[in-house]
Amino acid sequence: MTLLKHTPATHVLAPQYRLSTLPASKTSNAFPAAIQDCLTSYLYLVNTLKVSPENIIISGDSAGGNAVISILRYLSEFGVGLSIPTPSAALLWSPWVDPFVSVTSNWEQTNVNVKTDYLTSTFTRWGSLAYAGPIGRSALSNPYISHLNQAFKTQVPLFVNAGSAEVLYFDDKKWAEEMKDAGNNVTWDVEQDVPHDILLLGKILGFEEAATRQTKRAGEWISSLMK
Repeated sequence: MTLLKHTPATHVLAPQYRLSTLPASKTSNAFPAAIQDCLTSYLYLVNTLKVSPENIIISGDSAGGNAVISILRYLSEFGVGLSIPTPSAALLWSPWVDPFVSVTSNWEQTNVNVKTDYLTSTFTRWGSLAYAGPIGRSALSNPYISHLNQAFKTQVPLFVNAGSAEVLYFDDKKWAEEMKDAGNNVTWDVEQDVPHDILLLGKILGFEEAATRQTKRAGEWISSLMK
């Protein structure tokens, strides 16, 4: 509803992609299940509903943002060969760009935003291991899972948003800079003094006005691309 109200979007398709679980097994929906489902949804819009890619903006928050980046990487690497067109733009809200760090370091001892966010190392470690599945932690270094320090080239303009008080702020900022240095069209947007993913949880956590502000900025950005 927030995206429909404050951006030029007229419709929103929200795919219910498979969620990973623990204990890991062949049926626990580990990587790449979520990416497969999201890509299938995109292809459904393009090939079945015949929606022009010029009218499609893909958007994802937190783990959903991770999946969006993976789809963009896939389209960059294989889209031309498979005749899959790219969307017109991408919105990334507090994207989880480095699940690998959740199982390789104790970031709660070094991240200065740990006291102003609700994300914990226990939760992110659980999510990372669930997504890694039976392969285990070694899977998390895959460039389709952990995007930090693994920039790629995409023709899709990127709007990357993070809250200045969230633990993912620093990774998101670094990733946006890496993608821009790689020659991509990247707009880095910060909502001050808010925790993780207020696009989803702003109303619940008391940051509804902040969520509205950042979504309006995204809407203005989209409008500027349409000129």
